[in-house]
Amino acid sequence: MGADSGMTGAGERAPIAAARQHNRGAVLDLILRQPGISRVGIVQQTGLSRSTVSRVTDGLIGSGMVVEEAAPQTAGRGRPSPQLRIATSVGQVVGLDVGVASCRGMATNLSGEVLARLRTPTPADLDVPRFAEWLAEQIDGLRAQGGPGPLLHLVVSFPAKVRDGLVIERPARGLNHLAGSELYARLSRRLAVPLTFRNDPDMALLGEMHDGQAVGRSDAVLVIISAALAASVAIDGQILGGRRKIIGEFGRMPFDDAGTPMSSVLTAQGITDRAAEAGVVLETLQDLVTRAGEPLVDRLREEFTAGLTRLLIALALSVDPEIIVLAGRLLDLAVDVLGDVRARLAEVLPVPPEVATSQTLGYSQPRGAAQVALQSARAELLERVQHDNDA
Repeated sequence: MGADSGMTGAGERAPIAAARQHNRGAVLDLILRQPGISRVGIVQQTGLSRSTVSRVTDGLIGSGMVVEEAAPQTAGRGRPSPQLRIATSVGQVVGLDVGVASCRGMATNLSGEVLARLRTPTPADLDVPRFAEWLAEQIDGLRAQGGPGPLLHLVVSFPAKVRDGLVIERPARGLNHLAGSELYARLSRRLAVPLTFRNDPDMALLGEMHDGQAVGRSDAVLVIISAALAASVAIDGQILGGRRKIIGEFGRMPFDDAGTPMSSVLTAQGITDRAAEAGVVLETLQDLVTRAGEPLVDRLREEFTAGLTRLLIALALSVDPEIIVLAGRLLDLAVDVLGDVRARLAEVLPVPPEVATSQTLGYSQPRGAAQVALQSARAELLERVQHDNDA
C-alpha cells in the first residue's frame, strides 16, 4: 500500500510540474514578444488566473529574468499598470550584414528592440584571418554598445550562397576571398557564441517582412540590385530555399538574345564595366541619376530599366507575389526609373504586383539576421525556463 501511495503521489505531481513549466513558458513568451505588457494583459491573453500570473511573474522577477517598471503617466484616468520587460542582463543578439562596400549591423535585446547600430566600410585588403579578427572587433563593439547582457546568438549574412549555415559559396565579386568555411571557423573560435551564416537576400526579405515594406504580406519578393543581383521569395510567410539552392540567382538570367547576363545591366560592377566599354566615366553610381539626358548615360539607364522590367515580369508570372521590394546600392537609380518600369509592367501583366523600394537605409539585412538570431535565443531561453528545477 505504501509503495502504491508513493507512486500515486509522484504521478499526481508530474502533471502539476508540467503545468507550472507550461505557465512559465507562456508568460515569458508574452513578455518577450510584447515588451511593456502588464500582468492584466497577460491574464487576458493567456486565460491564466490572476493568482497564477502573479506567482509566475514574481518568480521570473525574483530570478532576475524580468523587471517590472512604472508605466508612463497618461492623460487618462487612473494609474497605468506597471510594465513587464526582459531584463537587459539576460542577453542580446547581433545581426550583421557583410557587403562589398559596407558592413551594417544591429544589436537587439530579446524583445527585438534595437540597442545599437553599426555602419562601416568593408575592408578590401584583408585576408581571411585578419578579416575574421576585424569582423569580431565590430561585433565586440556592437555588443558593448548594446549594454551589459551577454551575446546569446550571432547571425551574419553575405551576398553569397551559404551552405549548412557556415560555408560561403559563390560570393559577390570583391568578397571572393571569403569563400569556404575558414571565416566561420575563425569567427566562431574568436567569439565563442552560437553563430550562423546566411545569405543576404533572405535576411533582407525577413527584415522587410518584420518592419519594412512587406509587413503583413505573406507572399513577397525582395530583389537586391547591388554588387550582386539576387532575390528572395516568400510564399505563405515562408522563404523558399529550393532543392538546389539556386532560387534568386537572377544574375545568370540572359538579358538579351546575345546571352548578355542580367548581372551586366543590374549590378554596380556590371554597369560600371559597360560604361567603361562605352567610354563613359562614372565618378559614382549617382551619376546615373544626376547625368540623365546624356546620350551614353541614357543608354545605360535604358538597359537598366529594360532589365529590371524583364526581371519583375518573370517574378510576377512565376510567383504572383503581393509585393516586390527593391533594395541595394542601385536603389536611387531604381527609384528614378520606377515610374517607367511600372508603366511597362502594366502593359504586360493583367494585375501587376505592388513594386516598392526599401526604406530601411540598408538595415533590412541586419534586421532579418537579428530576427533569426532572436528566434534561436528565445527558443533556448524558453527551453531553459520550462525545464528549470524551480518551475
